[in-house]
Amino acid sequence: MNIEAPGDGRRNYGWDVMEGKHCFEPSQGCDMSGITLPVTEYNHNNGASMLDCSITGGYVYRGTKIPGLVGTYLYGDFCTMRVYTLAWDKGTIIKEGEISADLDSASLLGGITSFGEDTSGELYIVMDGANNGTVYRIDPE
Repeated sequence: MNIEAPGDGRRNYGWDVMEGKHCFEPSQGCDMSGITLPVTEYNHNNGASMLDCSITGGYVYRGTKIPGLVGTYLYGDFCTMRVYTLAWDKGTIIKEGEISADLDSASLLGGITSFGEDTSGELYIVMDGANNGTVYRIDPE
């Protein structure tokens, strides 16, 4: 995962030379000059019975209903329906983790295809498959 500060841009994140912080093509000894490495990586094999398969990018939570999430980036995995968080401050990861159990997202059918944000900064998850594009709002318990 890469993080861009406002006003930054036009960086080379390495695709398709790199996959995260690792050489991809070629698998060893790739030329990493000029490449900006990610601040964190996403493990495709986190011990689940199903391998995580694709990251669905999300949003930074800027709402008011869940104060503990303010400033935290939420993203998910299409196949496992798991939802992850990353909080970043002044160039340092201050926390990251998984909140799937809190959201009960693993019990939903289909895959996480998108996230959304309303004008109040509250976040939504869009599910595909059996849910036919159902939109779920992330609410406090």
